[in-house]
Amino acid sequence: MYYLVSDYIVPVYFADGSLSAGVRVGTLNAKREYYQREGIELPENYRLLSLDRHTTLSVVFYDVDQGRFLIRASSRRRAYEVLRSIQAFFSLFYGIQPRDDRVTFALNELRRMPRPTWTIRRLRDELRFWELQDLGTGTAVEQYRMQYLIAYLPRLLNDAEIRGAMTHLNLSRALFYGFMVGSYYESHYVYDRRELRRTNLEKRYFEHREKYELAFLAAFKGIERLLRVNQIKKNEIANRFDSLPYPNIRSSSEHRRLFEVFSGERQTVTYAELAGHFLEIRNVVAAHSNTAPPRKFFISEDSLYEIQNFLSELCSDALEDFPAAELPAAATRRRDRAASNSG
Repeated sequence: MYYLVSDYIVPVYFADGSLSAGVRVGTLNAKREYYQREGIELPENYRLLSLDRHTTLSVVFYDVDQGRFLIRASSRRRAYEVLRSIQAFFSLFYGIQPRDDRVTFALNELRRMPRPTWTIRRLRDELRFWELQDLGTGTAVEQYRMQYLIAYLPRLLNDAEIRGAMTHLNLSRALFYGFMVGSYYESHYVYDRRELRRTNLEKRYFEHREKYELAFLAAFKGIERLLRVNQIKKNEIANRFDSLPYPNIRSSSEHRRLFEVFSGERQTVTYAELAGHFLEIRNVVAAHSNTAPPRKFFISEDSLYEIQNFLSELCSDALEDFPAAELPAAATRRRDRAASNSG
């Protein structure tokens, strides 16, 4: 079965990584004439990666140059494992979150592989379910990101714990969007947060308490998933960290707080200490609907940002560093200089 992936757009690129033509508007013939006039090879489907005997990831085009990822898998379950791995990669390394306002499906089942000669209407006709909308929307995937995607994808696909942890983290971010690039943190957030009084944080907590608690619980569930336990106990935390098959993660590994420092917590803390701290918050506030928690256990924005940042760090630690992989030759188009000049 074929599964067309929503949310990510793969443009047409030249060999140097520059954008070839983007997605143009017009009929199939008008688009073909444009490529011919510009001396650019017409887009073609190409395989990015064979993940196992029955599972592949490709880039396919329809309507001449509208590119999408396509998963070929023997089952819907396997296809969704690949999708979660793709989403985990883009979310973890680039902050590109899965859509949380979706009314259709992220995977669109097709009877056969799309071709550049297909119109959008033909694509719709080939769907097993009438589920594909927003055909022109999505995040454009730079070529260098595809190179890292195919390097990391097998690792993510073979580690259900990282995938599960990232799925919980993405849900937490959907409830309380905690992704923040370093430049924004250094240039803006630290100054704005220092001006924010505790009374403002408490008011926000009371305004959004249920959302904060659910977002915190989702992130904590992600930590438990990575630690391979359904419900962690405090006296188990150190052993759980030390028994993980990730050499970069140990109970004594140090985390540098970026957010809870504004609440008075010390900046440097071990992984085991921080997990224990979050466990205490979960037990006192989030998991048991404590209607009058002590002030120190209010789930503030600081705690939410910190637990999300910690879980993201754990997932990054769990993955080894991989160099970018080489893309297939068909991933780039050739410009015919003579045709271009004569045109």
